[in-house]
Formats: sequence, C-alpha cells, structure tokens
Amino acid sequence: FFERQTELVDFFEHLRHESESGLIEKARDMGYNHQNRSAEDIFGDMFRHFHEQQQFNIWANVDLTLLQIKNGCFVKIRTRDEIVDFEVPAGVANGQQFIVPEKGGFIGEQRGNLIVNIRQINHPMFMRSNEHLHTKISMDALDMFLGKDIEISMLDDRKKTITIPKNSNPQSYIVVQGEGLPDMNG
Repeated sequence: FFERQTELVDFFEHLRHESESGLIEKARDMGYNHQNRSAEDIFGDMFRHFHEQQQFNIWANVDLTLLQIKNGCFVKIRTRDEIVDFEVPAGVANGQQFIVPEKGGFIGEQRGNLIVNIRQINHPMFMRSNEHLHTKISMDALDMFLGKDIEISMLDDRKKTITIPKNSNPQSYIVVQGEGLPDMNG
C-alpha cells in the first residue's frame, strides 16, 4: 500500500486533521482501493504493511571487549546475503544500536536496514561506569597507612605505577587520568 515509509509518516500527519471520509479520500489518492472498506480495514492493511517493512530489517549482535570499545574497531557482520564491514566507534555503550541503511533483507526490490546492537563482554578485572573504568586492588593495612607505590595493569596490559597516599582507607579511589574510555559524544 505504501511505497515508502515516508508516505506512512505523511499519512499519519493527515490522520490528525481529517475525518473518516477524508481519510478514505486520502487513501484513494495514494492508490488504495477503499470500496466497501471501513476505516478499520484501511488501518489494518496499513499496519500490516508497516509490519512487513519491519520484518526485512536484520538485527545483528556484536560482542566487544572493553579494549575494542576503548579503541574502536572494525567488525565483519554476516547477513543472509553478504558480509558487511562495520566500523565501531570508540567509546560505544553496551546496548547501543546503529542502523546501517539498505544492508538488511529484501522484500521485492526494497531492501531493509541492518541494525547493529553492541554487547559488551564482561572483563575479569575492570568494571565500566559510563566512560570510567573501575578495578579493585588488594593491599595490607600497613601499606595503606604508610602509603606505597604499586604497579597495576591497564586495560591494554601496560603496567603503570600509581601512588597510594598515606592514611588511605579501604574504600579509597585513586584516579588514573586518561586510562578510561573515550566519550562518544565529544
């Protein structure tokens, strides 16, 4: 019934302003045969068509490590018809979705979209909170009282020396600047 999804949006705009007879006239103008059809039949056909459009979109889950999320990466996504190269930007969020236009399935000659869903793989040492990474360090009480320089592993396995200040308590946070995830929004 609708050639394009934009026609569906236009049709909904007209729904707010036209009476039932006006709706039937609009449907006829758009090429729909409304003879002996109620408004419910017209809407049923319209929503059925919209549902068909949704069915030819393809969803793909992409599982990423925290390091891939930090650096961004390229992944290959296999659809029914092809392999799609997709660039994952640095700093993506778990559950974030991207739409790759016209890389989904076909209905007739129309092609749907590929919808890429990002899934973060849990890291054994680091936990994510937005663009911040958290980890726990085991220390004895004397080192916390006196303070100490210790070496810790970063996300990319580099070693970095940090200073535990004197009189630290077990719930203290030490901030290591520049070692979190990039903010995708700037």
